[in-house]
Amino acid sequence: MNVPHYYCELDDVKNLLADYEILKVRHIEDIFDTASSWHYFVHGKKK
Repeated sequence: MNVPHYYCELDDVKNLLADYEILKVRHIEDIFDTASSWHYFVHGKKK
């Protein structure tokens, strides 16, 4: 499957969402048959 990805660190996420107050951030690993990937889940509200 050709799914585009954007790789970033937590500081990149914070900069991208600078107009929002970040209430909670989770960085989790999804594991598949032969691979894994990491995803950020962000809960925030407009400042």
